[in-house]
Amino acid sequence: MKLRDTANKVLVEPKWKALWYFTNSLWAGITLYILADLGYVFWNPNLGFLVGFFAPLVVYGAKEFMGLYKYKRRLGEFWFMDQQYELAMKMYGNQEWEKARACFSRILSIGPDHKRALYYSAVCNEKLGDWNEVVTLARRYLEQNPSDQEVSVMLKRANQYLWDEE
Repeated sequence: MKLRDTANKVLVEPKWKALWYFTNSLWAGITLYILADLGYVFWNPNLGFLVGFFAPLVVYGAKEFMGLYKYKRRLGEFWFMDQQYELAMKMYGNQEWEKARACFSRILSIGPDHKRALYYSAVCNEKLGDWNEVVTLARRYLEQNPSDQEVSVMLKRANQYLWDEE
């Protein structure tokens, strides 16, 4: 398993998040126990352990409850989508429809409502003659932008082609 996949599990799956928070709290408790035992903290070592253990759990729990971690976790996804979009637009500009479509598909796998990726992916599929995919993408795009005439015309062309094909 890749390190990125493992890190993603820690960030997303509840059991791994709980283990991560518990481990951090345990280390904080042990650290405060040792500092109190050596006299650097003026507490009983057992009290130092309890404070060190429960304080991070309360902080992590409060932040998780308020949703403060959600945006931070998505930053990597946003960066990846931006990089893929730039690459896809270069391919699109060079009329490399297959490569551009692959990049737009990667964007849509992370952000299925990415308007520009939906539009340009539909165009690439139209250029490649994948009419079923054009219909799917154009409909998804039109759910967000029902007044877009260009995509409506593209959807009509795709439906007409599929109708004539049968």
